[in-house]
Amino acid sequence: MNKYFFILFFISTIDTFIIYSTMNYKYSRIIQQKHWNDIYKNLNDNIYYTKYHKWKFYNNNLLVQRKYSKFHSYSYKKNIINISNTIYNIHNNTKIFLIDNHAKVYVNKFVQNNIDVCIYHPYNQDYMFNINIIYDNITNKLDNIIYKTNVIENNIHYWNDNYKIKIMNETNKLLNENTFLFGYNLKLTYPLQIIRNLNIDNIYKKQYPYLYERYKYDNLDYYLIKMPHDIELNIPKNNSNKHYNILWSFKDQFKKNIIDLKYFENGTLNFINYFIYT
Repeated sequence: MNKYFFILFFISTIDTFIIYSTMNYKYSRIIQQKHWNDIYKNLNDNIYYTKYHKWKFYNNNLLVQRKYSKFHSYSYKKNIINISNTIYNIHNNTKIFLIDNHAKVYVNKFVQNNIDVCIYHPYNQDYMFNINIIYDNITNKLDNIIYKTNVIENNIHYWNDNYKIKIMNETNKLLNENTFLFGYNLKLTYPLQIIRNLNIDNIYKKQYPYLYERYKYDNLDYYLIKMPHDIELNIPKNNSNKHYNILWSFKDQFKKNIIDLKYFENGTLNFINYFIYT
């Protein structure tokens, strides 16, 4: 009797596991398809005139290593993404998009020592910028920062030509002047899930009003970097701590934006937190 009971229990457990796995697989495919569809609904095809600046970190300074101008294309059509001749489809897509009426950004699902953040102007996709934060593969220390400003060809004067960059001291003093901020918050966690808000299915959590507490960065472990065009980076000195913070506002906006980007130790995306305030 015990023997038959054990066999039945074992078979039942396997069946339950198969059903559970099948349901999870179908659910994940639904989310993946929703994420993919959202990209095409909200992003336009554009060819951008790009100014590229690369700084090398040396002796606690960022020195210009390379700069040039060229064209980059971002295309979202025929069920593929084409970013300057790099092709992604729904199955090999390496990027996670957080798209809302007030925010358009993508990051990589997985990173090693190259953190890539691309931010579109949420109300006018003629303008966007891209930041790559690159760490040394052996030491995990900051190595390079690449900054690309993008505009459609006939709007090349949107970004001014001030491309100065500086590592600031007294990180905590600067950040703690306004510890709490009031505004609009979006949070996307990974793996993706569907979150229902006001009878609408999203893949992010939306909260307004929202009280945002600015992270207290330790000056010993983080760099505060003043980028061109009023962009601030708060990034770890050593990439074993994969938490990155970007603050910016677009030229024609009164609103300011903060992204907190967190990856697990193994390089898999944990969350994107996008906060907007005035």
